[in-house]
Amino acid sequence: YIRKDKKRIFVLIGAVLIDKQKPSPRAMAFYLDITEQKELDRKKNEFISIASHELKTPLTSVKAFTQILMKQFEHNKDKKSLYFLTNINRQLDKLNELVSDLLDVSKIEEGQLHFENKLFYLDDLIKKVVVDFQYTTKSHMIIKRGETHAHISGDEHRIGQVVINLISNAIKYSPGSDKVIISFKDTPEKTTVSVQDFGEGISAGDKTKIFDRFFRSEKHEGSRISGFGLGLYITKEIIDKHQGSISVESVEGKGSTFS
Repeated sequence: YIRKDKKRIFVLIGAVLIDKQKPSPRAMAFYLDITEQKELDRKKNEFISIASHELKTPLTSVKAFTQILMKQFEHNKDKKSLYFLTNINRQLDKLNELVSDLLDVSKIEEGQLHFENKLFYLDDLIKKVVVDFQYTTKSHMIIKRGETHAHISGDEHRIGQVVINLISNAIKYSPGSDKVIISFKDTPEKTTVSVQDFGEGISAGDKTKIFDRFFRSEKHEGSRISGFGLGLYITKEIIDKHQGSISVESVEGKGSTFS
Protein backbone atom coordinates (compact mmCIF):
# COMPACT_ATOMS: atom_id res chain seq x y z
CA TYR A 1 0.00 0.00 0.00
CA ILE A 2 1.31 3.50 -0.82
CA ARG A 3 0.53 6.02 1.90
CA LYS A 4 -0.12 9.73 1.38
CA ASP A 5 3.55 10.45 2.19
CA LYS A 6 4.47 8.10 -0.74
CA LYS A 7 5.97 5.49 1.59
CA ARG A 8 5.33 1.92 0.48
CA ILE A 9 4.15 -0.32 3.33
CA PHE A 10 3.08 -3.94 3.75
CA VAL A 11 -0.53 -4.48 4.79
CA LEU A 12 -2.58 -7.48 5.83
CA ILE A 13 -6.13 -7.26 4.50
CA GLY A 14 -9.04 -9.24 5.93
CA ALA A 15 -12.80 -9.25 5.55
CA VAL A 16 -15.80 -11.04 7.00
CA LEU A 17 -19.41 -11.12 5.80
CA ILE A 18 -21.76 -9.76 8.50
CA ASP A 19 -25.13 -9.80 6.80
CA LYS A 20 -26.04 -11.81 3.68
CA GLN A 21 -29.35 -10.02 3.26
CA LYS A 22 -30.00 -8.95 -0.33
CA PRO A 23 -29.92 -6.56 -2.10
CA SER A 24 -27.48 -4.93 0.37
CA PRO A 25 -25.20 -7.50 1.99
CA ARG A 26 -22.77 -6.04 4.51
CA ALA A 27 -19.16 -6.91 5.28
CA MET A 28 -16.49 -5.64 7.64
CA ALA A 29 -12.92 -5.25 6.40
CA PHE A 30 -9.64 -4.20 7.99
CA TYR A 31 -6.18 -3.10 6.86
CA LEU A 32 -3.30 -3.83 9.24
CA ASP A 33 0.14 -2.28 8.78
CA ILE A 34 2.64 -5.18 9.08
CA THR A 35 5.72 -3.32 7.80
CA GLU A 36 7.50 -3.66 11.15
CA GLN A 37 6.72 -7.39 11.30
CA LYS A 38 8.07 -7.85 7.76
CA GLU A 39 11.29 -6.06 8.70
CA LEU A 40 11.70 -8.26 11.79
CA ASP A 41 11.17 -11.34 9.60
CA ARG A 42 13.83 -10.06 7.18
CA LYS A 43 16.34 -9.53 10.00
CA LYS A 44 15.54 -12.94 11.47
CA ASN A 45 16.07 -14.68 8.12
CA GLU A 46 19.30 -12.75 7.60
CA PHE A 47 20.56 -13.85 11.03
CA ILE A 48 19.63 -17.50 10.37
CA SER A 49 21.41 -17.38 7.02
CA ILE A 50 24.62 -15.84 8.41
CA ALA A 51 24.69 -18.12 11.47
CA SER A 52 24.13 -21.22 9.34
CA HIS A 53 26.92 -20.25 6.93
CA GLU A 54 29.31 -19.60 9.83
CA LEU A 55 28.48 -22.99 11.39
CA LYS A 56 29.12 -24.90 8.15
CA THR A 57 32.92 -24.39 8.12
CA PRO A 58 33.76 -25.61 11.66
CA LEU A 59 31.25 -28.46 11.29
CA THR A 60 32.98 -29.67 8.14
CA SER A 61 36.37 -29.57 9.87
CA VAL A 62 35.18 -31.41 12.98
CA LYS A 63 33.51 -34.04 10.78
CA ALA A 64 36.74 -34.58 8.79
CA PHE A 65 38.95 -34.91 11.91
CA THR A 66 36.42 -37.27 13.51
CA GLN A 67 36.50 -39.57 10.50
CA ILE A 68 40.33 -39.55 10.48
CA LEU A 69 40.37 -40.56 14.16
CA MET A 70 37.78 -43.28 13.50
CA LYS A 71 40.05 -44.84 10.88
CA GLN A 72 43.03 -44.72 13.26
CA PHE A 73 41.13 -46.34 16.13
CA GLU A 74 39.72 -48.95 13.77
CA HIS A 75 43.25 -49.72 12.55
CA ASN A 76 44.49 -49.96 16.17
CA LYS A 77 41.46 -52.10 17.09
CA ASP A 78 40.48 -49.67 19.85
CA LYS A 79 36.79 -50.62 19.92
CA LYS A 80 35.85 -48.45 22.91
CA SER A 81 37.22 -45.22 21.40
CA LEU A 82 35.76 -46.15 18.02
CA TYR A 83 32.33 -46.60 19.63
CA PHE A 84 32.44 -43.10 21.15
CA LEU A 85 33.64 -41.50 17.93
CA THR A 86 30.96 -43.29 15.91
CA ASN A 87 28.32 -41.73 18.14
CA ILE A 88 29.96 -38.31 17.83
CA ASN A 89 29.97 -38.72 14.05
CA ARG A 90 26.26 -39.61 14.07
CA GLN A 91 25.40 -36.51 16.12
CA LEU A 92 27.49 -34.36 13.77
CA ASP A 93 25.37 -35.67 10.88
CA LYS A 94 22.22 -34.56 12.72
CA LEU A 95 23.70 -31.13 13.40
CA ASN A 96 24.82 -30.76 9.80
CA GLU A 97 21.32 -31.69 8.61
CA LEU A 98 19.78 -29.03 10.89
CA VAL A 99 22.18 -26.35 9.61
CA SER A 100 21.37 -27.33 6.00
CA ASP A 101 17.64 -27.10 6.75
CA LEU A 102 18.06 -23.64 8.29
CA LEU A 103 20.00 -22.50 5.22
CA ASP A 104 17.28 -23.84 2.93
CA VAL A 105 14.56 -22.08 4.94
CA SER A 106 16.37 -18.74 4.74
CA LYS A 107 16.80 -19.20 0.97
CA ILE A 108 13.09 -20.06 0.59
CA GLU A 109 12.05 -16.95 2.52
CA GLU A 110 14.29 -14.80 0.33
CA GLY A 111 13.18 -16.54 -2.88
CA GLN A 112 16.73 -17.75 -3.52
CA LEU A 113 16.35 -21.53 -3.36
CA HIS A 114 17.78 -22.42 -6.77
CA PHE A 115 17.03 -25.55 -8.79
CA GLU A 116 18.87 -27.27 -11.61
CA ASN A 117 16.73 -28.56 -14.44
CA LYS A 118 17.84 -31.76 -16.16
CA LEU A 119 16.32 -35.08 -17.18
CA PHE A 120 16.84 -38.01 -14.80
CA TYR A 121 15.38 -41.48 -14.23
CA LEU A 122 13.28 -41.46 -11.06
CA ASP A 123 13.63 -45.22 -10.39
CA ASP A 124 17.44 -44.97 -10.25
CA LEU A 125 17.25 -42.09 -7.76
CA ILE A 126 14.81 -43.85 -5.43
CA LYS A 127 16.72 -47.15 -5.63
CA LYS A 128 19.92 -45.37 -4.53
CA VAL A 129 18.15 -43.65 -1.63
CA VAL A 130 16.60 -46.94 -0.45
CA VAL A 131 19.94 -48.80 -0.63
CA ASP A 132 21.70 -46.03 1.33
CA PHE A 133 19.00 -46.08 4.01
CA GLN A 134 19.05 -49.85 4.31
CA TYR A 135 22.79 -49.84 4.98
CA THR A 136 22.44 -47.31 7.81
CA THR A 137 19.03 -48.26 9.29
CA LYS A 138 18.78 -51.36 11.46
CA SER A 139 15.34 -50.74 12.99
CA HIS A 140 13.25 -50.78 9.78
CA MET A 141 13.10 -52.67 6.51
CA ILE A 142 12.62 -50.32 3.54
CA ILE A 143 10.31 -52.15 1.13
CA LYS A 144 10.09 -50.88 -2.46
CA ARG A 145 7.02 -52.01 -4.39
CA GLY A 146 6.94 -51.53 -8.14
CA GLU A 147 8.65 -48.97 -10.37
CA THR A 148 7.71 -45.65 -11.93
CA HIS A 149 9.42 -45.97 -15.35
CA ALA A 150 9.36 -42.15 -15.28
CA HIS A 151 11.91 -39.69 -16.60
CA ILE A 152 11.64 -36.48 -14.61
CA SER A 153 12.75 -33.03 -15.66
CA GLY A 154 13.93 -31.24 -12.55
CA ASP A 155 16.54 -31.04 -9.81
CA GLU A 156 17.63 -34.61 -9.00
CA HIS A 157 19.39 -33.60 -5.77
CA ARG A 158 16.32 -31.75 -4.45
CA ILE A 159 13.90 -34.54 -5.38
CA GLY A 160 16.27 -36.94 -3.61
CA GLN A 161 16.13 -34.62 -0.59
CA VAL A 162 12.34 -35.00 -0.57
CA VAL A 163 12.47 -38.82 -0.65
CA ILE A 164 15.16 -38.90 2.07
CA ASN A 165 13.10 -36.61 4.30
CA LEU A 166 9.90 -38.64 3.90
CA ILE A 167 11.67 -41.95 4.66
CA SER A 168 13.49 -40.38 7.65
CA ASN A 169 10.19 -39.14 9.06
CA ALA A 170 8.52 -42.51 8.46
CA ILE A 171 11.24 -44.21 10.51
CA LYS A 172 11.35 -41.51 13.19
CA TYR A 173 7.59 -41.51 13.83
CA SER A 174 7.09 -45.29 13.81
CA PRO A 175 9.41 -46.54 16.56
CA GLY A 176 7.11 -49.48 17.28
CA SER A 177 7.11 -50.70 13.67
CA ASP A 178 9.78 -52.46 11.63
CA LYS A 179 9.00 -51.46 8.04
CA VAL A 180 8.44 -48.57 5.67
CA ILE A 181 6.82 -49.13 2.26
CA ILE A 182 7.57 -47.08 -0.86
CA SER A 183 5.05 -47.64 -3.65
CA PHE A 184 4.45 -46.15 -7.09
CA LYS A 185 1.53 -45.35 -9.36
CA ASP A 186 1.87 -44.29 -12.99
CA THR A 187 -0.78 -42.63 -15.16
CA PRO A 188 -0.33 -40.82 -18.48
CA GLU A 189 -0.67 -37.50 -16.62
CA LYS A 190 1.47 -38.03 -13.53
CA THR A 191 3.68 -40.26 -11.43
CA THR A 192 2.90 -40.72 -7.74
CA VAL A 193 5.45 -41.88 -5.17
CA SER A 194 4.07 -42.84 -1.73
CA VAL A 195 5.93 -43.41 1.54
CA GLN A 196 3.91 -45.35 4.10
CA ASP A 197 4.69 -45.95 7.77
CA PHE A 198 2.84 -47.86 10.46
CA GLY A 199 3.45 -45.52 13.36
CA GLU A 200 1.54 -43.12 15.55
CA GLY A 201 -0.28 -41.27 12.75
CA ILE A 202 -1.32 -37.63 12.57
CA SER A 203 -4.41 -36.04 14.10
CA ALA A 204 -6.98 -34.32 11.88
CA GLY A 205 -6.06 -30.94 13.38
CA ASP A 206 -2.34 -31.41 12.77
CA LYS A 207 -2.82 -32.51 9.16
CA THR A 208 -3.83 -28.99 8.15
CA LYS A 209 -0.61 -27.55 9.62
CA ILE A 210 1.89 -30.36 8.97
CA PHE A 211 3.63 -28.49 6.10
CA ASP A 212 3.88 -25.17 7.97
CA ARG A 213 7.29 -23.77 8.87
CA PHE A 214 8.47 -24.71 12.40
CA PHE A 215 5.29 -26.72 13.09
CA ARG A 216 5.61 -29.48 15.67
CA SER A 217 2.70 -31.40 17.11
CA GLU A 218 1.97 -30.66 20.77
CA LYS A 219 2.31 -34.35 21.60
CA HIS A 220 5.98 -34.21 20.51
CA GLU A 221 6.88 -31.20 22.65
CA GLY A 222 9.31 -32.40 25.29
CA SER A 223 9.51 -35.86 23.72
CA ARG A 224 12.66 -37.65 22.58
CA ILE A 225 11.71 -37.15 18.93
CA SER A 226 13.99 -34.36 17.72
CA GLY A 227 13.28 -31.79 15.05
CA PHE A 228 12.46 -28.16 14.36
CA GLY A 229 9.52 -28.69 12.03
CA LEU A 230 11.48 -27.68 8.92
CA GLY A 231 11.71 -30.87 6.85
CA LEU A 232 8.14 -31.03 5.55
CA TYR A 233 8.06 -27.26 4.98
CA ILE A 234 11.16 -27.54 2.76
CA THR A 235 9.78 -30.70 1.12
CA LYS A 236 6.56 -28.94 0.11
CA GLU A 237 8.49 -25.97 -1.28
CA ILE A 238 10.63 -28.28 -3.44
CA ILE A 239 7.59 -30.14 -4.79
CA ASP A 240 5.69 -26.89 -5.43
CA LYS A 241 8.65 -25.51 -7.40
CA HIS A 242 8.53 -28.64 -9.58
CA GLN A 243 4.82 -27.99 -10.32
CA GLY A 244 3.91 -31.07 -8.30
CA SER A 245 1.74 -31.65 -5.25
CA ILE A 246 2.20 -33.37 -1.90
CA SER A 247 -0.49 -34.77 0.38
CA VAL A 248 -0.87 -36.95 3.46
CA GLU A 249 -3.37 -39.58 4.52
CA SER A 250 -3.26 -40.69 8.13
CA VAL A 251 -5.15 -42.52 10.86
CA GLU A 252 -4.04 -41.94 14.43
CA GLY A 253 -2.42 -45.04 15.86
CA LYS A 254 -2.19 -46.77 12.47
CA GLY A 255 0.32 -44.71 10.48
CA SER A 256 0.65 -42.19 7.67
CA THR A 257 1.17 -42.16 3.93
CA PHE A 258 2.82 -39.17 2.26
CA SER A 259 2.37 -39.00 -1.53
